[in-house]
Amino acid sequence: MKKIGYSFSIIFILGLIFIGPWPIDDEPFEKTQYAQQTFNKINQLSFSKKISSINAGYAKRDITPRIGSPIGGYSARTPKDNTGSYENVFVKAITIENAETSVTIVNSEILLPLPELVAAVTQKSGLKRDELFFTSTHTHSGPGGYASGFIAQQSLGDYSSAYFSFLVNQFSDAISESRRQLTPAKLDYSNAKLSPELMNKLAFNQLEPQKPAHNTFQLLRILRNNDNKNIASIITFSAHPTFFGRQSKKISGDYPSSLMKKLESELGGGVLFIPGGVGGTLPKINGTKSSTTPHISNQQRYHYSEQLLELTKSILINDARIGEITNLRSSTVAINSFLIPVLLPQANFRITDSLRLSPLLVNAIFHDSQSYIHVLQLGKLIFFSYPADYSGDLAADLEQYALKQGLFAWVISFNGDYIGYLTPSTLYSLDHHITRSSNIYGPFGGDYFTEASKNIVDKLR
Repeated sequence: MKKIGYSFSIIFILGLIFIGPWPIDDEPFEKTQYAQQTFNKINQLSFSKKISSINAGYAKRDITPRIGSPIGGYSARTPKDNTGSYENVFVKAITIENAETSVTIVNSEILLPLPELVAAVTQKSGLKRDELFFTSTHTHSGPGGYASGFIAQQSLGDYSSAYFSFLVNQFSDAISESRRQLTPAKLDYSNAKLSPELMNKLAFNQLEPQKPAHNTFQLLRILRNNDNKNIASIITFSAHPTFFGRQSKKISGDYPSSLMKKLESELGGGVLFIPGGVGGTLPKINGTKSSTTPHISNQQRYHYSEQLLELTKSILINDARIGEITNLRSSTVAINSFLIPVLLPQANFRITDSLRLSPLLVNAIFHDSQSYIHVLQLGKLIFFSYPADYSGDLAADLEQYALKQGLFAWVISFNGDYIGYLTPSTLYSLDHHITRSSNIYGPFGGDYFTEASKNIVDKLR
């Protein structure tokens, strides 16, 4: 009996260590060892301040999967075999270079780029990792089957080595062609702070429904020097592409796809849609409702893209009725591209208000102890790309801080890694999946990433 009791005690203790429950870790990040190590690395960074003229090039490739292959976006979508496509989906690449640095922004109509795909494309392209700035449109009805990990396959469906190889080739081809198409260029940037009335018509704040959602709409046009024609444009808006819910079985780029096509027709050149601070923000008319059929969802997303098209036109003519618009134009800039390592806090996957799963278990099945922020500087524009659904509240805080330093922070979600949602500590107590099951790194994870980003702004000013 003593041996049985001893064995049971050992099993119980091991269970507590490797499974839990553990108490929630609510220690503020400021004095933690992981934060200090990250901030020390940032302080040691050296950014080039050399300003020179730029060249730019653009290319795209079709990545539409065959019928019957997985459709990615929702764990609850079963089965995940697609039955066709509403439209073809693409990977697009913009290369921007000056005398010192070149970087290619890679934007694909998939849910999000993940490490396995990023590593393979980087190797195939023959470039350094910091020369590639990965983004996606975050469509929830895009191609799946490109990740071999168990967790990723819950949203993306069964892994297909053939489709993975196809994606790697198409991504790499677009990257290479964009680098062959380089021509003298200049940047035309517009930052619009939309009015609360307009935001209430366009987006829904999931965590604080009484407040307008993150109100920044950014537009960067990359123009040819000789004739001012568009080489390519980048737009960012903070609303999840979720018009097509889990009921839809057709491949679609959702509202970003139809918006990009409309803008390409209006502006010329290519258009890339990149999600901003989408953590907690949905379109005002949202196609994920169970009562909404895919046919109605298709109508809704076209209507929504028309609204955003008209908004973009208003920004281009500086229509003050939509809000406050700031413009910045330049043909000579400093370019920096850095992957900045960020040590992560202990995982806090909550099972009650005060208890969590063992961080050892969460790290083993979800993520290790380090991620990164990818920072791309184009003069006074600073792209901050995060491994997460980054909160609109955090994005607004960082934008305001950068503006005081004379810089424009351009917040982007989904940089090639993924650690869940990053939200402000002030909202951690909310009973919502975004702040509970989707927020893996505790009450201060979002605050910590934002403070790290502010330290980067201090280095760049």
